[in-house]
Amino acid sequence: MSDMPTGLNESPQYIVQCLTRAARNRMKNQNNNGISKSARTVLAKNLLRLRKAHGYGQQELADLSGLSKSFIGGLENARMNVSLDNLESLGRVLGVEVFVLLIPPDDPDPDK
Repeated sequence: MSDMPTGLNESPQYIVQCLTRAARNRMKNQNNNGISKSARTVLAKNLLRLRKAHGYGQQELADLSGLSKSFIGGLENARMNVSLDNLESLGRVLGVEVFVLLIPPDDPDPDK
């Protein structure tokens, strides 16, 4: 069983710790099979988890980051591409470094 956060009650710090641990474990246990999730999918899952951990709705995150609600929704559904500037804005609002947004979680889809 993964120790990745799956609910709304985890703190952003806890999520970052779990994501960092997952990245370290993945690097230690890497089997070089070439299978990986797209960066968009990883970003989508991490953005959703962190947004919920902060208790933000899509509109609130959009307002705080200077982005549109539809753009946030597109990112969370892995339909939109994102610039580094926008990643930095999101990271600033969510209290994480940009790289944290792109760390694949241990559990690729905890909500299913």
